[in-house]
Parts: sequence; C-alpha cells; structure tokens
Amino acid sequence: MLRYLRSYLGHIQNCLALRRLLRGRWTHNLRNTYWYDLSLAEALSLGGMLKVLRWGLLRRKTDEISSNYAINNLYLAEPAGPGLNAPAPTVWHCRSLVALPWHDYPSAISELLESNSSLILSEYANVKHLLQAHPDDASLAGQGKWKGLFFYGARAQRNEELCKLCPHTTRVLEQLPLCTNFGFVMFSELAPGTHVKPHTGSSNLRLRFHLGLQVPDTENVKLRVAHDFRAWGQGKVLVFDDSFEHEVFHKGDQTRVVLVVDCWQPGLKPEEIEDSRAKSAFRALRPGMKLRAALGIALLLASCWGAFRFWQYQQRPHTKQCVESERKLTTALNWYAVDNDGFPPPSTRHLIPIYLETIPECDQPYDYEVIGRNYTVSCHGGHRAFFMPPGYPKMATGKPPGKYLMLRP
Repeated sequence: MLRYLRSYLGHIQNCLALRRLLRGRWTHNLRNTYWYDLSLAEALSLGGMLKVLRWGLLRRKTDEISSNYAINNLYLAEPAGPGLNAPAPTVWHCRSLVALPWHDYPSAISELLESNSSLILSEYANVKHLLQAHPDDASLAGQGKWKGLFFYGARAQRNEELCKLCPHTTRVLEQLPLCTNFGFVMFSELAPGTHVKPHTGSSNLRLRFHLGLQVPDTENVKLRVAHDFRAWGQGKVLVFDDSFEHEVFHKGDQTRVVLVVDCWQPGLKPEEIEDSRAKSAFRALRPGMKLRAALGIALLLASCWGAFRFWQYQQRPHTKQCVESERKLTTALNWYAVDNDGFPPPSTRHLIPIYLETIPECDQPYDYEVIGRNYTVSCHGGHRAFFMPPGYPKMATGKPPGKYLMLRP
C-alpha cells in the first residue's frame, strides 16, 4: 500500500505538470483523448486524481500485460469494446482520430524502410543470437515461441548497445517519427507453430509498421487485424493500427522475422505530439521510488481533505444548477437520437423547438462535439462532462422527456 501511495504522489506531480503544460493549448484531439475511461481533462482534475486514489485503495490490481514490463498500474479500466469494428486501446484513446485497421496508402516511412530492407536484414543476421523471449511471450503466445530484441523498449528506453551493433538500421530509425513514448522498435522473431492470441495495443496514438525481413511462407503465416487477414512480404511493409484486435497465426515450418516500428499517428499535429510525450509518464510508475513512506501518508490525509472540499464544492448552488442544465440538454439529445436512428444532431440548435424551448447554458454555452453516433457535452467551468458511447441510446422508449438521464455508461 505504501508503495502505491509513493507512486500516487508521483502521479499527482505528473498531473500538475501536465495541467501547466496544457494551459491554453487544448486542441480538438486533446479534448477527445482518454486515459482508460477518463477524459484527459477529467484525469487532470481534482476529481479525477481522487478517483485514481480510490481505485488504488479499494480495487487495486495489475493487468497481465503491464506486469510483463514491470509496470505497476496506477489505474485500470476495461477497453471501450472488443476492437473489431472500432479501436479499443487498453490505456490511451484519442477518439477523434481516423479509425482504420489497415493503412495501405503510400507512405514515406514505408518507402524508407523498404529501400533499406537488405541492409537491415544483414544487421539482423549479426545480432539474432541476442534475441530473447518477448515480454508478452508467456501471456500471448501460449503455443510456439515469440522472441524480441528492442531498439526502444518500455518507457522509451533506448538500447545503446544494439544501436551500436546496427548502425545503419539506427540511422534509418532516426529519420522516422518514432512513437517511443507509447510504442516500441524491435526485431520480432516468431517460431513455427506459434499463435499470438487476440489482443489490442495500449494506444491509438501510434501506427505499427512491420518490415518483412524473413518471410518464408506467405500462405501459412498471416496477421489478422479486425476482420481482415494479411500476409507479410519479403522486404515489404504492412501498416496497421494495433489498437484494433489483432493476432498472428504461424502454421509454416520456418521462422518469421520482422522489424517492428511504431510511429506517431499522422492525424496528430506536431504540438499534440509534444504534449503526448509529456503524457507518457502518466500511465504508471516503477515500484520502489525513493520517496519516504511518510510522504505517502501525508498525501493520503491531504487527499481525504481534498475529497471533503470537493464534496462541499459540488453542493454549491451554481454547480448543482450546471449539472441540472446538462442533464436537461443531454436528455434532449438522447431523445433526438432515438427519433433519428441513433444519431445526435449536428448542432444543439436542432433541438429547438421540438425537444427544448431554449438551450440551457452555464456561464457560457456548453461545448458540444459530435463524431458519428458519439457526442460530448462539457462545461467550460469544468463542473461535469458526459460521454455517450457508440450504440447509445440504450434506454426504454416511452419515458417522458422530463425524466433526466445521467449519461455515464
């Protein structure tokens, strides 16, 4: 418990630093970025930090994949879905990015990797004896054997020794927009008979590039992403979003080798990538931080006091009125969606006069954003935010619109 509290203190420090960094820099993508089931804005708020603390004190556990990389979870929530028809990353999810399981369009990254595939293969041959069991081998590859050798591992740790042994590959990698904060770069080796079980990646802030280095059998060695299967090609690149469910079947008789390279999602702006680099320290911390246990105890007492003050803040008439106004607005949006095949209106103005006589406001109009069947309604004052997941509304018809509904799933 004290170890968790020490880690939580570091989490608070990260939150405060990230809040200062993002002040006045919120973009559409950042507003639609979620850490587990918390929007980034909510996660950085006092209420979000207290929610993380409550989870750590009452429900704390570590998922298997995190433990493979010696990561202690500060927080954990189930992904938004199975990842077959939409992304379902386990940690970071930017819901405003274009969601495609396969990215087959021409890419300068793919061209650079393919044009250097022969030299990369020769450097792999010189270091393949250094490959070790992949951290996820035991949990995801129950049959066969999965090995890896990382240029960049968890927490963006660079393998300097490997970079020196593979100078040409390193020079190629240094020309790419690597997403080492939320991804990896490695040689990946799969033995015959291996089945990598279905799973989803931790983030959709990256795209995964596979350069085929040793592809002996294109018929019996395939990768499934979402609903489609693809085979690797010798010296060719496959590009996919690994936040969709994916798995690998190796029914061939020779080892398959690829260079795995994670690069930033092209839908992110340069300033958003810089902000995302700061977020990468946000997920979890290593055990054994050199902080005194007394700091953890003091933090717990301070958090309890903060929870009491937050409860007092929620009881203020202005906050209660804001919550009531949002309930009225989101209820009207729900009923509009019921009458229009599940799609919310493009603008709140479409609610007048059938669903509302006037649009509720707080200090200023509520922030309203729509993406397909999803919408967000949030208050600039930060009082409360609601999110409608895909497929909503899930409610009985025939209820009078006066029955306000909370939208948290």
